[in-house]
Amino acid sequence: MLRKFKKTPVRNFQSEEVKKAVFKRKSGLVFKKILTFCTIFFICFIFLGIIFTISLLHKKTILNPIVKVYSNVTNSFSDNTSSIENQLSKNNLPYKSVNKSSFGYTVVLKEGTIVYIDSSKDINSEISSLQLIQTHFTIEGKNIKLVDFRFDQPVVSF
Repeated sequence: MLRKFKKTPVRNFQSEEVKKAVFKRKSGLVFKKILTFCTIFFICFIFLGIIFTISLLHKKTILNPIVKVYSNVTNSFSDNTSSIENQLSKNNLPYKSVNKSSFGYTVVLKEGTIVYIDSSKDINSEISSLQLIQTHFTIEGKNIKLVDFRFDQPVVSF
């Protein structure tokens, strides 16, 4: 003979106060876990931002158009413009005029670019740098108005 047992409903003997306390404890733990996760994520985000900023600051790319030209020329600078005209022709830089001025030379290129060259510096390297500057900015599509070699670093104006 098989006996059939009646299923009795499970009664929850916990009081409402105990239920509320358990709910608060569980919700407090969940809140603490979420807060901990957000804090760790925020700290990692700031740390990566600092590392990224530092890496950008150390990668300074500076266009230095001054090319070192090694030649047998000693540091004697001639006062005639024919040597500058020859160097401009060798470097495929078409020019309108080359004039001697109080600080050095003033060269006007065919495109209208004005170039100031200091006579106390090596003119061959200055003209080589001019050719490099003009090639670089022509590729970028910029029109150069003025190049000034009288300073330590060339000044380029557009």
